[in-house]
Amino acid sequence: MQLKPYEFNEQYFDLLKGTDYEALKNDIAKRGILNQLHVLPDGTVICGNQRLRAANELKIPHTKIPVKVVGSVKTPEQIKEYVIKDNLLRRHLEPEKRAYLLDELSKLYEVGRGGDVVSKDANMASLEQEDVNEKTSEIVKLSPRTVARARAYVHAVKKNPK
Repeated sequence: MQLKPYEFNEQYFDLLKGTDYEALKNDIAKRGILNQLHVLPDGTVICGNQRLRAANELKIPHTKIPVKVVGSVKTPEQIKEYVIKDNLLRRHLEPEKRAYLLDELSKLYEVGRGGDVVSKDANMASLEQEDVNEKTSEIVKLSPRTVARARAYVHAVKKNPK
């Protein structure tokens, strides 16, 4: 199976650099890839892009890379949710990056509920917003208040990037 990175990862997650990346690469050279990469049936890597990058640089054949095919994830929204949850639960993220990812994950839970809840009447929007924050908080094991603050931060930055 030919493996390829999922473009969303590169959009939202910085590549490892410097000593962190060299340590990963050296570990893979010494011990191989110990944790399976999660891939879609077409070979798109949705979890493990840094390991794939290191393996490619080390010229490890893709047939020698352990993978877990995730067939239950089909829609773009499901894939995005899978990737965000995996990275939120694993990575040591900067607070700004964590806030951005929490906001992106929360947006996925608004889909099918009218999308932009802010456009509805104030009472209904507030109720739905709390529901979305609650759902997000359950998934990532953070308080709804933390999710709400993260989302407020991202929206404030979008309004005033300075």
